[in-house]
Amino acid sequence: MKKLGLILLVFCTATPMWGMPNNTGTRGLRRIISAEVEPAGRFNYILGLRAYWMTSSDPIPDEFLPTTDKNGNPMSVTDKGRCVIGDAPIGIGFSFTDYASLNLNTTFFADMMRTANVVSGDAEGAGAVSYGWGDIWIGGKFVPSKLLFSPELRKVVDFGIYPMISFYTGAARGKMEKRCAADTVLGEPCRFGEGGIHRFYTSGGLTTGGKALLTFNLGEVPKLPVHLNFGYISYPYPNVCGKLVYGGGVEVIYPKFAPFIEVYGEHRIGKYDDGGIYISPGLRFETAPNIWMTLVPDFRVSGEPKEFSNKKYHIQGGFGNAPQWAINFTISQAFDFMPPPPDEKTIIAGRVMDNVDGKPVLAKIHLADTTVTTKEGGRYQVEIPAGKVVIYASPLRKGEYKQSPEVTRYVTSGATEVINFRLGRKEVTKLSILTGKVIDKISRKPCIATISFPESDFPEVKSDASGVYRTEISPGTYVVRVKKSGYTPQTNPAVLKAGETTVLDFELTPLARVSTLAGKTIDYSSRKGIGATISFPGTEIPDIHTDPETGTYKAEIPAGTHQVKVKSKGYVPEGVVVVCNPEATTVRDFELFKKEEKIVLHGITFEFNRADIKPSSYSILDEAVELLKKHPEVMIEIGGHTDWVGSDSYNRELSALRAESVKRFLVEHGISSSKLRTRGYGESQPIASNSTGAGRAQNRRIEFRILSQ
Repeated sequence: MKKLGLILLVFCTATPMWGMPNNTGTRGLRRIISAEVEPAGRFNYILGLRAYWMTSSDPIPDEFLPTTDKNGNPMSVTDKGRCVIGDAPIGIGFSFTDYASLNLNTTFFADMMRTANVVSGDAEGAGAVSYGWGDIWIGGKFVPSKLLFSPELRKVVDFGIYPMISFYTGAARGKMEKRCAADTVLGEPCRFGEGGIHRFYTSGGLTTGGKALLTFNLGEVPKLPVHLNFGYISYPYPNVCGKLVYGGGVEVIYPKFAPFIEVYGEHRIGKYDDGGIYISPGLRFETAPNIWMTLVPDFRVSGEPKEFSNKKYHIQGGFGNAPQWAINFTISQAFDFMPPPPDEKTIIAGRVMDNVDGKPVLAKIHLADTTVTTKEGGRYQVEIPAGKVVIYASPLRKGEYKQSPEVTRYVTSGATEVINFRLGRKEVTKLSILTGKVIDKISRKPCIATISFPESDFPEVKSDASGVYRTEISPGTYVVRVKKSGYTPQTNPAVLKAGETTVLDFELTPLARVSTLAGKTIDYSSRKGIGATISFPGTEIPDIHTDPETGTYKAEIPAGTHQVKVKSKGYVPEGVVVVCNPEATTVRDFELFKKEEKIVLHGITFEFNRADIKPSSYSILDEAVELLKKHPEVMIEIGGHTDWVGSDSYNRELSALRAESVKRFLVEHGISSSKLRTRGYGESQPIASNSTGAGRAQNRRIEFRILSQ
């Protein structure tokens, strides 16, 4: 018996290095079988270990419990102890073609049980050990989609069938007669038997069944297959119904690593139900080329299985047959006896021609990651794998010809596909000539100035020492701006016609006197000074940077009317016009709004349950009008808010109507509607408790939110 204990101990510690969760020997997850078939000539084998234990909550069949001790004295066992259960699945598989494979698998079972608390007599033989081989299953997988579907469709979906049959080779349950030594692996005296303690190792006859398989491939990198199975197993007993098997799983396949999860269930139809529903997350690693190691825990999510045992039908329910949990550790290896056939290439060939006279055109042919250049006669030829092809031609002389549209084709292996391209010529547009002279308006002397074209992509040009400038430009209507340091910039429109010369002269006015601009930039809400940049777009006046602590600034600039832009990080830019008188100081403060800042208009009230503004609110809205006129570039959202009285939908609708009423008032008083947006928030954003009247009054409000430009 010491040898038996040593064998079981070595088996339990060494077997985890040799196993795989799917004991069918074919591609799949834990129990779920994939509809994909391995390449022709591939041989797989799997070895594994599945282990779990039970407590005394699961009854032990009375036939395994002793009634007398070795001296014939009566005894009974009051504590049915614990049982450690282990399975070792073994399977092999071979793919004869790319659409059919054959698999063989069986399982070595082991149950080890101990009992205690003997009421009377000798405790020798109170425990039990049973181990032995189960039935042999043979299955075949056939995948019709490999023959019926196009290569493109098979990249997305595969379906197959899996018929199977088992032969009665497992040990049937026998009577517990042999007594083991006291130093067994259980650490307690026990007896020995065959055929299982908490389950049967055989079905007792020829068993047949089959499964329908479906696999969807939802991704390429990483590959994301989703597998679905549904089947039925028929048992060799006239009065016992068969078993439904079903489930699904998904795996994420990375190089050398593939996590997966499956849900699997099996239920016998009729009064016996020896199955359950399991969820099994797993991790699979490729430890060497074509060698995979997998760890999978099983968790039963269906109800506790009922307890029963029927030796006639070799059926037993309970924890031993449908455990609450189990741990699986497996390894598999694959061998390819047939080298994969070389991929047949598809040849795509054709010509690139002028779409009018049919003359050859030099061009590049683009498809996937491949680019080829046409040869003599505009001909090209390229070999690519079969499948979907998107191809187009681009001319080498881009200024003369247009690029062709994309062409999509599905090509098969070994075929030659002819795709010709006809390229159209580009229309040649005559350019316009813009020229003129830039002079000082007072002295009439020529000026070297910069001529630019705002809101276009054409580069700037400069006038020469004689004040003359000249440029070639596409026909159209332009804004022409001339600027020179010490002069007031000048802007004029110009309409340029194709092939014609347009003369546009400029007389620049010198900046004779300067003005002082001073003030501060402040945060609108806190009234604290902030650092900002004041710029003068379209001029050469340098930017002014305000003090970052106080926001104050003071600078000398040319006298005149200037467009001013004020910017500060986190604030909405402000744009205004400032008039600076010569030899005088102009004081101008700038109020900036923080982006997304909210301003509550206190005192805006409406008629009860209506969107009509009460006249008492007009003075507050007049102040809002003045504020928006003072900041014409600011865009705001007018948000309507209510308390929690009434339904959500009613409050949202009422708040939206009230926001629209405020917008209508602002537009009627001169505010551009393009700067205003409205939204009804209803009761979703309270600023006070709705439990009191004062709090509800605060929540009924109109709120401005400053939008980022």
